[in-house]
Amino acid sequence: DTETTGVDIDMDGEDELVGIVLGESETKSTYFPFKHEAFDNLPMEFLDEIMPAIKRNEHRCTGHNDKFEHKIFLKTGGWDIRLAYDTFPLSFMINPVNHRGVHTLKNLVQEATGNKYLELSDIFTSENNIKFQVLPKELVRLYACPDGYNSIVVFKYLRDKLPKEEWQLYLKECELVTIKAENEYYGLRVDVDKYMRNAENCDYVIDILLKTFRTLTHTDGNINSP
Repeated sequence: DTETTGVDIDMDGEDELVGIVLGESETKSTYFPFKHEAFDNLPMEFLDEIMPAIKRNEHRCTGHNDKFEHKIFLKTGGWDIRLAYDTFPLSFMINPVNHRGVHTLKNLVQEATGNKYLELSDIFTSENNIKFQVLPKELVRLYACPDGYNSIVVFKYLRDKLPKEEWQLYLKECELVTIKAENEYYGLRVDVDKYMRNAENCDYVIDILLKTFRTLTHTDGNINSP
């Protein structure tokens, strides 16, 4: 799991990595601070020790919302990290609803274990004014460290709920996470001239269809109306 100064982490975004938490079991994790303001940090060069280790083990690593992690790792040194498992799409496959908060790691681990963990909303009064980098060490420990091992807890909990015949589909979903992350991070190249020609052609077709619709129905119908 990673902590950042915010969520603007695409290639031209202003936010940056603050720390990394790595879980090694369902009860133990280690936090590596890099850009905190309230306590000492590791030098950024230490990433040259951490990132190769993650890369070597990515085939057996899990995270939650790996699209975010992939982008911040690209932004921080160009590291191409492709974790094998992501509990975020796994949660959606098991419970395909899109209500706010349902698929967050904190919510899922509470569902799995009954334990409630510290949320940023418990610390900051407004979600528009969250500055993780200013938190003292003890709050960082209480908030960030559980995310490292809870990703493992949630993965095992959800894995057992997924029908066996859907496992290969889930693995494909995990592969797509990286593709979506890079599309968002780098953006998509667009042939502007071709795009404008297609847009003009679409407008022409819509106009013809509208005239045909009005001729057939003898009404001044609004095709944009529900």
